Amino acid sequence: MEPACPRLLVSLLLLSCFVSPELVTPIHGQSDALGFISVDCGIADGTSYPHESTSGLRYVSDAGFVDAGAGANAGISPPYSDRGLAARYLTVRHFSGGAARSCYTLRGLSPGGRYLVRSSFYYGNYDALNRPPSFHLYLGVNRWAAVNVTAPDDILIFEAVVVSPADFFQVCLVDIGQGTPFISGLDLRP
Repeated sequence: MEPACPRLLVSLLLLSCFVSPELVTPIHGQSDALGFISVDCGIADGTSYPHESTSGLRYVSDAGFVDAGAGANAGISPPYSDRGLAARYLTVRHFSGGAARSCYTLRGLSPGGRYLVRSSFYYGNYDALNRPPSFHLYLGVNRWAAVNVTAPDDILIFEAVVVSPADFFQVCLVDIGQGTPFISGLDLRP
């Protein structure tokens, strides 16, 4: 937990589901030597940094995981960026280009392998509109969760245990017409 955050909403959803391989064309984006994928959504392409408290774990840019050309990066607006938050909460990738569905492709998986998928969201008024959005989150073609941000300083975290039917699967944000979908971080652990 991030003790410096005044309002911490942690929504944990643990479920087991199968993800369909009939997905949007995958792009590159691989796991590290341990099979971990740790993505900071919104940092510049080619950028990475070590996790604050875990030796050997690195967060990488989402550029190699997101649909080609999808979304744009943004930083969190003050005063929401001045709260001692973990680095992964200081940027977002938002999908305001009109696409109904924007996906991240996680590759290098073992078919039949079980994985923990974690997605995190911190609005932080990145767009200076002060209108927290609502949108849907999908694992492949299966609806996973409704992301309903109610205040700029809410942190929402969703987790699921999935069985991969192929060597990749997708995590998708779906626009439901209630604000611009965005994401702060995406993690995968075998």
